[in-house]
Amino acid sequence: MSVAGEGARTPLAELLRPRTLDGVFGQRHLLGSGKPLWVAIETGRPHPMILWGPPGVGKTTLARLAARTFDADFIALSAVLAGLREIEAALDQAAGQRIVVFIDEIHRLDAPRQAALLPALQSGRLILIGATTENPSFALKHALLSRLRVHADAALYWLSRMLDGGADPRYLLRRMRSMAWDDIGLADPRAIRMVNAAADAWEQLGAPEGYLALGQAVVYLAVAAKSNAGGVAYGRAMQFARGGGHLPAGVQDTGWYEPVPRGLEAGIAARLAWLRSR
Repeated sequence: MSVAGEGARTPLAELLRPRTLDGVFGQRHLLGSGKPLWVAIETGRPHPMILWGPPGVGKTTLARLAARTFDADFIALSAVLAGLREIEAALDQAAGQRIVVFIDEIHRLDAPRQAALLPALQSGRLILIGATTENPSFALKHALLSRLRVHADAALYWLSRMLDGGADPRYLLRRMRSMAWDDIGLADPRAIRMVNAAADAWEQLGAPEGYLALGQAVVYLAVAAKSNAGGVAYGRAMQFARGGGHLPAGVQDTGWYEPVPRGLEAGIAARLAWLRSR
C-alpha cells in the first residue's frame, strides 16, 4: 500500500508532535501553574535554559512550542552536525531580532562552539534552549552553564549523591562559594551570604541538621540570576595593569565592567548609565 502526499515523507513522531502547549502530556513540573516554563510563558519573558532528560520525553517539542509562544523566530541545530560556521550564522541572524536557537544534544558541542555562544548569551540577544540526555554539570563548560538555567531538583540530587557517597561538606561548600562569586556574582550578591550562612550552620550543627543548610543554599544558587561580569572586568583590569597601562586624568571610561540585564545587576547597569550621563 502506498500513501501519497507530504505526510508520507514525514516521520510519525513529527506528525504527532503537539502543536500547542495544551497538547503536551505530562511535564507538569515544568508546565504546571507556577512552574518554570509556565512562568516564562505567562510573563512573556523567555530565558536561556537546558532541558535535560532521556530521549523521547518532549524536549524538542517544548523548545518549539516555547519559541512559538514567545513570538520568536526559531532555529534548530544539531550539535552533532552543526559546525562553528552554522552556529555563527545563527548568531548573525539573532542580531537585532528576537530569536530562539535550539541545539539538540548540546552536550556534544566542543569548547570552541560553546565559546562562540557566550557573547550573544551575555548580551541577552540570544535565547538558547539546549536539549541533552547527559548531566549538564559534567557535559557543558563552566562558562556556558553560568549563563543558562538548569539544575534546582538536579542540583539537590547531585548534592545528595555526593553527601551519601562520603563527600566532605567543607569541600562542597568551597565549590558553592566559588559558584556564588564566579557564576552568580553581582547579579545576586545575596548568594555568597547564603553560602557563608550555610557554612556557619554546618560548623555549629554538624549532621544531620547541617545538611538542611547545604540543601537550601544549593537551591538558592541554582535559581539565582547569573553573571560573571564582575570577574571579567577584574580580568581585563589586571591584563591592563600587567601591560604597564595607566589611567591619567581625562581618559575615557575603559568599559571593562559590562553589567548584564539580570537580577540585581540590572539596577547597577541603570546606576552606571546615570553616572556616565553626568
